[in-house]
Amino acid sequence: MSAQSYLVPLSTVLKEGSQTRSKENMRNYVMAAAEVVYSALKPCLGPNGRMKILMDTFGDVTISGDGAGILGEVDVEHPVAKVIVESAKSMDKEVGDGVVSMVVLSTKLLLNSRSLLEKGIHPILIVDAFASSLDIAKAKLSELSKRIDPSDRTTLLNVVKTSMSGYINEEFRSLMVNYVVDAALKTVQVVDGRTILDLDRIKIEKKSGGAFSDTLVLDGVVLDKEVVHPAMPKLLNNVKAALLDFSLEVQKTEFDEKLKFKDPRLLQDFINSERSILDGYVQKIKNSGAKVVFCQKGIDDFVQYLLAKEGITAIRRIKKSDIEKLALSTGGKVLSSLDELNEDALGSVRSVEERKVGGEKWVFVEGAEGGKVVSILLRGPDEKSLEEAEKVLKDGLSAAKAVLEEPYVVPGAGAIELEIATAIRKKVSESSGQELLAYQAFADAFEDIPRALAHNAGLDPEDTLAKLVAKHSSGLKTYGVGDYTKPIVDSEKKGIIEPIRIKRSIYSAAVETAVAMLRIDEVIAAAKMKPPKMPEGAEY
Repeated sequence: MSAQSYLVPLSTVLKEGSQTRSKENMRNYVMAAAEVVYSALKPCLGPNGRMKILMDTFGDVTISGDGAGILGEVDVEHPVAKVIVESAKSMDKEVGDGVVSMVVLSTKLLLNSRSLLEKGIHPILIVDAFASSLDIAKAKLSELSKRIDPSDRTTLLNVVKTSMSGYINEEFRSLMVNYVVDAALKTVQVVDGRTILDLDRIKIEKKSGGAFSDTLVLDGVVLDKEVVHPAMPKLLNNVKAALLDFSLEVQKTEFDEKLKFKDPRLLQDFINSERSILDGYVQKIKNSGAKVVFCQKGIDDFVQYLLAKEGITAIRRIKKSDIEKLALSTGGKVLSSLDELNEDALGSVRSVEERKVGGEKWVFVEGAEGGKVVSILLRGPDEKSLEEAEKVLKDGLSAAKAVLEEPYVVPGAGAIELEIATAIRKKVSESSGQELLAYQAFADAFEDIPRALAHNAGLDPEDTLAKLVAKHSSGLKTYGVGDYTKPIVDSEKKGIIEPIRIKRSIYSAAVETAVAMLRIDEVIAAAKMKPPKMPEGAEY
């Protein structure tokens, strides 16, 4: 019997109802998903990118131009599209910016591979050429990068502004760029000779019902809470604070118990005993010198009353993440017991104030000098606008983090992609055979970035690309795509610069995603679960 007779479909060994998609139609299956995702996100690329209106299953509408936001809202079923979406989410989590560029580049690499596969070129040859091209791209990034002074505010403003695009007006964008740079410079640290910007030290809160220009920035922590007792001071300056992660209440037993007293005096003794315990809590706080108490859990009503009598302000049920930020801001220790409370464990607070924002009470806490925690309270007309503004703000913070921790930038506006495409085409001239076509496909994909930027800016893509190629051929390597008033611009002189770390991550993630898709030769889908059978006569 020949070996051929033993080749049977994989579906014969799978559970009934399972589906497979074989090699013959796998290529079209992958390319169809890539084309849909590419067509959806390409119009969102760059400062002139379009917006998408997204409606969820409940009918709620979101307007967004943020790649991660769009992909996060869409419920994708196609397995190949799901892989692309998950890669984009991973990119957003790791780097925080560049999602649209990564998705457009990865899907374009896939689409450019289609003609190669149709010509019978083996996927492994394409994968090897893409890996080699990625090395050339990274080398070109290093060659064209420039080191900046991390303390140079103007350069930081340019980097952040380049990264921030979205559904916000230009006036507010300028304000936000300054907010981001201020927050970054106030929270950046140098640890063991390394510059670190911990974004957990920058808190973002949102409150609708105002104008974008009403946005507040505080050197400290903003709490969506109020002072627990009306008789407590609403404004204190230069005081000590206690940070507690336990409740200021009488500890309850593990099991519910009911006590019955035949003698009313015993009941009064029991109440007095509880109050004595609670009074002891307040005396310990008072003796420590604390004038503000930040409590992660509850505070008994009687304790609130006693604290108010002593002129001590208290805020309760604070989130764990906010307690940790308060500790960083004030220099205090988060305590698990009042036995640990002493003067050394207290934090320093320059100011704590209860204010009304949008008709609701908030507490603003300015920590110790050099506390290195900043809060940004975004204001806007509605929740949807604020959500988009928050995404744009996070893009800016991610760019600031990237350039402060690795202070090298490259020209933006598609200039660096065009230089990489030129370097790859040089490799093409040195190659022969089938790999030549794979290098060509890689170069074409990178050229698609400036082409897409031109299209989104209302320019003729091919005409703009031709002019850019001419500029770069004459040695003007920093020229990129402008707008309809000036189609091509010197990106460095215009301040359109991007962190090398983000660019490197975009290219690596795009190639890895495309390579993963090219290696797929079959999709195996398990049978969908059937609802359990109901007994005869039973009703749903």
